[in-house]
Amino acid sequence: MPNHARGWRNSPSRGLKPTSATDQGGVRYRRPERDTPQRVQEYVDHFSASFIGLSGDESELATVWSDYGIFREVMDSESATGYLVNHTARILLIDRNGNLRLSFPYDAPVEDIIHDLKLVLER
Repeated sequence: MPNHARGWRNSPSRGLKPTSATDQGGVRYRRPERDTPQRVQEYVDHFSASFIGLSGDESELATVWSDYGIFREVMDSESATGYLVNHTARILLIDRNGNLRLSFPYDAPVEDIIHDLKLVLER
């Protein structure tokens, strides 16, 4: 699990009352040619069982990445896996209609995220 993700696990729910608007979240994808939907979901379950893992083939995911301004580049490497993935490291809030509502850097303070989520939920 990436270092920035360790601090995120279950933290954003602090201070938020559960509602239908806050009971689901999270999208995580890795390498579509390697990761099955089950494998992606196992990964996001480490954050919250209510999170949804995004999977699909390269062209399906490329559309999503483009729609939300997500950069992704796979590079050969001498690492144990033989590759590195450079990618956008942001936390995105996407509403049920697919609209991008908020965007945070991966290291945004949890308190700031909670504050902004509350503002969005009050509307």
